[in-house]
Amino acid sequence: MDTALFSYHLPSELIAQRPLKKRDHARLMIVHRDTGRLEHRYFYELPEILKPTDVLVLNDTKVFPARIMGADERGRRAEVLLVQKMDAYRWRVMCKPGKRFKLGNIFFFGTKKSGRVESIQEDGLRIVRFNTKVPQRFGEMPLPPYIKEKNPRGRYQTVFAKHRGSIAAPTAGFHFTRELLKKLQDHGIAIEYVTLHVGRGTFIPITASDVEKHRLPAEQFFLSKMVAKRLNAYKAAGRRIIAVGTTATRTLETLTDSAGFIKSGSGMTDLFIHQGMQFKCIEGLITNFHLPKTTLLVLVATFATREKILNAYTVAIKKKYRFYSFGDAMLVL
Repeated sequence: MDTALFSYHLPSELIAQRPLKKRDHARLMIVHRDTGRLEHRYFYELPEILKPTDVLVLNDTKVFPARIMGADERGRRAEVLLVQKMDAYRWRVMCKPGKRFKLGNIFFFGTKKSGRVESIQEDGLRIVRFNTKVPQRFGEMPLPPYIKEKNPRGRYQTVFAKHRGSIAAPTAGFHFTRELLKKLQDHGIAIEYVTLHVGRGTFIPITASDVEKHRLPAEQFFLSKMVAKRLNAYKAAGRRIIAVGTTATRTLETLTDSAGFIKSGSGMTDLFIHQGMQFKCIEGLITNFHLPKTTLLVLVATFATREKILNAYTVAIKKKYRFYSFGDAMLVL
């Protein structure tokens, strides 16, 4: 399918630059997959919107300060983004600007801290050997480039973040507060957690002209035996599984077999959900409004059809919904 079919124009003023003071006061658009009907609600209304038998599955990964600012050997500004730890001192990193990170070049940061480029990978990443085991101690939160504030209100993290390992947040979870989670459980709605550490694969744009030719870099996931057991029991009882975010979706769909049985386990997944693929686990999805030509938008469009989702985006723009990481939410049922 042509990647251009997943493009749309968004006025820049609709890109949310900071989170709302109250997380759960984001607007919530409900998209009904069967008819395409849209509803306009607020996220704090979720306990009344969902069924008491529903099950929400959230990604409890935690973002770490992976963006390190520094300088090259000539004192020019440069930065690295820690992507994957290789061993005690070596990391796979994204570099900016890339031309300042040639083989053997040194990157300086902190006080008397440095890293040397050991190799340049085919995908453009570098392997850098640092002279410290904890370069992330000198880092900051890696906010998306379209957010100009520096970690607004310290809120680039979900309230339930637990397992450290992501370089980007699972933003669909931003709208939950501890009070809202409790209220959902008081209504009978089950809350379960999986872990997928968000890497660069989640947010890099699709550059291939054909969507199906895009390859997603693998990301680490984990789902415990107890959670898998409960999820299978929920499914057997006819309860609806609703994933909170595309990362939770990809974790569940990776671990669900063709018969609908969810396995526990850990590993790496490069699952890219696109048109023509069938969902084996989830029956609902909570997500944000995503950038054009991204795997995130393609996943949501696959779940509810491209036509219904792009129509929902058109309506969201007309009604001035807030877009992207700190923006409003969508519930697809």
